[in-house]
Amino acid sequence: MPAARITPDLEMHYEIDDYTDPWTQPETVLLLHGNAESAAMWFGWVPTLARHFRVVRTDMRGFASSTPMPRDYEWTLDRVIDVLGKGAGASWYFVHRAPFMARGEYPAGFRVRLHDKDLRICRDMAARHGATLPVVEATLADYARLLADGHGEEDISTIFRLKTPLFRRPARDG
Repeated sequence: MPAARITPDLEMHYEIDDYTDPWTQPETVLLLHGNAESAAMWFGWVPTLARHFRVVRTDMRGFASSTPMPRDYEWTLDRVIDVLGKGAGASWYFVHRAPFMARGEYPAGFRVRLHDKDLRICRDMAARHGATLPVVEATLADYARLLADGHGEEDISTIFRLKTPLFRRPARDG
Protein backbone atom coordinates (compact mmCIF):
# COMPACT_ATOMS: atom_id res chain seq x y z
CA MET A 1 0.00 0.00 0.00
CA PRO A 2 1.53 3.39 -0.95
CA ALA A 3 1.91 6.12 1.65
CA ALA A 4 1.90 9.91 1.68
CA ARG A 5 3.91 11.91 4.20
CA ILE A 6 1.32 14.52 5.18
CA THR A 7 3.23 16.15 8.03
CA PRO A 8 6.55 15.25 9.65
CA ASP A 9 4.69 13.05 12.15
CA LEU A 10 2.08 11.55 9.83
CA GLU A 11 2.37 8.96 7.11
CA MET A 12 -1.01 7.94 5.68
CA HIS A 13 -1.33 4.74 3.71
CA TYR A 14 -3.78 4.62 0.83
CA GLU A 15 -4.91 2.67 -2.21
CA ILE A 16 -5.89 4.17 -5.56
CA ASP A 17 -8.26 2.15 -7.72
CA ASP A 18 -8.97 3.47 -11.21
CA TYR A 19 -10.55 1.23 -13.86
CA THR A 20 -11.62 4.12 -16.08
CA ASP A 21 -10.46 4.57 -19.66
CA PRO A 22 -6.84 5.79 -19.53
CA TRP A 23 -7.53 8.75 -21.83
CA THR A 24 -10.17 10.20 -19.49
CA GLN A 25 -9.73 12.38 -16.42
CA PRO A 26 -12.21 10.92 -13.93
CA GLU A 27 -13.30 12.70 -10.79
CA THR A 28 -11.83 11.40 -7.55
CA VAL A 29 -13.94 9.78 -4.84
CA LEU A 30 -12.36 9.67 -1.38
CA LEU A 31 -13.60 6.81 0.81
CA LEU A 32 -12.97 7.24 4.53
CA HIS A 33 -13.51 4.33 6.90
CA GLY A 34 -15.08 4.44 10.33
CA ASN A 35 -13.76 3.57 13.75
CA ALA A 36 -11.83 0.31 14.09
CA GLU A 37 -11.75 -0.25 10.31
CA SER A 38 -9.30 0.28 7.44
CA ALA A 39 -9.25 1.05 3.73
CA ALA A 40 -9.94 -2.65 3.14
CA MET A 41 -13.54 -2.23 4.33
CA TRP A 42 -14.35 -0.49 0.99
CA PHE A 43 -12.99 -3.36 -1.12
CA GLY A 44 -16.45 -4.56 -2.18
CA TRP A 45 -17.30 -1.11 -3.57
CA VAL A 46 -14.17 -0.82 -5.71
CA PRO A 47 -15.34 -2.72 -8.84
CA THR A 48 -18.47 -0.61 -9.15
CA LEU A 49 -17.02 2.80 -8.27
CA ALA A 50 -13.64 2.48 -9.97
CA ARG A 51 -15.27 1.96 -13.38
CA HIS A 52 -16.48 5.56 -13.21
CA PHE A 53 -14.20 7.33 -10.72
CA ARG A 54 -10.64 7.40 -9.44
CA VAL A 55 -11.19 5.85 -6.00
CA VAL A 56 -8.86 6.72 -3.13
CA ARG A 57 -9.15 4.58 0.01
CA THR A 58 -7.10 5.64 3.03
CA ASP A 59 -6.10 4.11 6.31
CA MET A 60 -7.05 6.98 8.57
CA ARG A 61 -4.49 8.14 11.09
CA GLY A 62 -4.17 5.68 13.92
CA PHE A 63 -5.69 2.78 11.96
CA ALA A 64 -4.12 -0.10 10.05
CA SER A 65 -0.85 1.05 8.42
CA SER A 66 -1.10 4.80 9.06
CA THR A 67 0.79 6.57 11.84
CA PRO A 68 -1.01 6.64 15.20
CA MET A 69 -1.91 9.94 16.86
CA PRO A 70 0.29 11.12 19.72
CA ARG A 71 -1.59 10.89 23.02
CA ASP A 72 -1.36 14.65 23.56
CA TYR A 73 -2.48 15.64 20.03
CA GLU A 74 -4.83 18.62 20.07
CA TRP A 75 -7.70 17.83 17.71
CA THR A 76 -9.30 20.80 15.95
CA LEU A 77 -11.63 20.96 12.97
CA ASP A 78 -9.08 23.08 11.08
CA ARG A 79 -6.46 20.35 11.53
CA VAL A 80 -8.81 17.63 10.33
CA ILE A 81 -9.68 19.69 7.24
CA ASP A 82 -5.99 20.35 6.60
CA VAL A 83 -5.02 16.66 6.88
CA LEU A 84 -7.89 15.42 4.71
CA GLY A 85 -7.53 18.18 2.14
CA LYS A 86 -3.81 17.65 1.62
CA GLY A 87 -3.86 13.85 1.72
CA ALA A 88 -4.15 11.33 -1.07
CA GLY A 89 -7.64 12.55 -1.90
CA ALA A 90 -6.57 16.18 -2.08
CA SER A 91 -9.52 18.34 -2.97
CA TRP A 92 -9.53 22.08 -3.61
CA TYR A 93 -13.26 22.12 -2.93
CA PHE A 94 -12.88 20.37 0.42
CA VAL A 95 -10.00 22.60 1.58
CA HIS A 96 -11.75 25.82 0.58
CA ARG A 97 -15.37 24.99 1.36
CA ALA A 98 -15.23 22.77 4.47
CA PRO A 99 -14.17 25.59 6.85
CA PHE A 100 -17.24 27.61 5.79
CA MET A 101 -19.52 24.60 6.09
CA ALA A 102 -18.20 23.84 9.57
CA ARG A 103 -19.22 27.37 10.63
CA GLY A 104 -22.65 27.05 9.00
CA GLU A 105 -21.73 29.55 6.28
CA TYR A 106 -22.43 28.88 2.60
CA PRO A 107 -21.12 31.78 0.48
CA ALA A 108 -22.04 31.75 -3.18
CA GLY A 109 -20.10 29.37 -5.37
CA PHE A 110 -22.18 27.09 -7.58
CA ARG A 111 -25.62 28.32 -6.58
CA VAL A 112 -28.39 25.93 -5.54
CA ARG A 113 -30.92 27.52 -7.92
CA LEU A 114 -28.59 26.97 -10.91
CA HIS A 115 -27.75 23.40 -9.97
CA ASP A 116 -31.45 22.74 -9.43
CA LYS A 117 -32.13 23.99 -12.97
CA ASP A 118 -29.34 21.83 -14.43
CA LEU A 119 -30.48 18.71 -12.59
CA ARG A 120 -34.04 19.23 -13.84
CA ILE A 121 -32.73 19.34 -17.41
CA CYS A 122 -30.77 16.10 -16.82
CA ARG A 123 -33.78 14.41 -15.22
CA ASP A 124 -36.04 15.42 -18.11
CA MET A 125 -33.55 14.21 -20.73
CA ALA A 126 -33.14 10.90 -18.93
CA ALA A 127 -36.92 10.48 -18.69
CA ARG A 128 -37.24 10.95 -22.46
CA HIS A 129 -34.95 7.93 -22.83
CA GLY A 130 -36.78 5.87 -20.24
CA ALA A 131 -34.14 6.24 -17.53
CA THR A 132 -34.80 7.17 -13.93
CA LEU A 133 -32.27 8.98 -11.78
CA PRO A 134 -33.14 8.33 -8.12
CA VAL A 135 -30.14 10.22 -6.71
CA VAL A 136 -31.05 13.23 -8.86
CA GLU A 137 -34.66 13.02 -7.64
CA ALA A 138 -33.50 12.93 -4.01
CA THR A 139 -31.19 15.89 -4.60
CA LEU A 140 -33.98 17.85 -6.28
CA ALA A 141 -36.20 17.20 -3.26
CA ASP A 142 -33.46 18.57 -0.99
CA TYR A 143 -32.97 21.57 -3.26
CA ALA A 144 -36.72 22.26 -3.19
CA ARG A 145 -36.50 22.54 0.60
CA LEU A 146 -33.45 24.81 0.38
CA LEU A 147 -35.08 27.02 -2.26
CA ALA A 148 -38.27 27.28 -0.19
CA ASP A 149 -36.17 28.34 2.81
CA GLY A 150 -34.44 31.10 0.80
CA HIS A 151 -31.06 29.43 0.21
CA GLY A 152 -31.12 29.48 -3.62
CA GLU A 153 -28.24 31.96 -3.94
CA GLU A 154 -25.96 29.96 -1.63
CA ASP A 155 -23.44 27.36 -2.71
CA ILE A 156 -24.61 23.76 -3.18
CA SER A 157 -22.67 22.86 -0.03
CA THR A 158 -25.62 24.41 1.81
CA ILE A 159 -27.22 20.97 1.47
CA PHE A 160 -25.13 20.27 4.56
CA ARG A 161 -27.81 22.27 6.44
CA LEU A 162 -30.25 19.43 5.77
CA LYS A 163 -27.84 16.60 6.48
CA THR A 164 -26.15 17.83 9.69
CA PRO A 165 -28.92 16.53 11.97
CA LEU A 166 -28.30 13.02 10.61
CA PHE A 167 -24.83 13.05 12.14
CA ARG A 168 -25.60 14.43 15.58
CA ARG A 169 -25.24 12.00 18.43
CA PRO A 170 -28.17 11.69 20.82
CA ALA A 171 -27.58 13.10 24.29
CA ARG A 172 -26.66 10.52 26.90
CA ASP A 173 -28.49 10.32 30.19
CA GLY A 174 -26.43 10.49 33.37
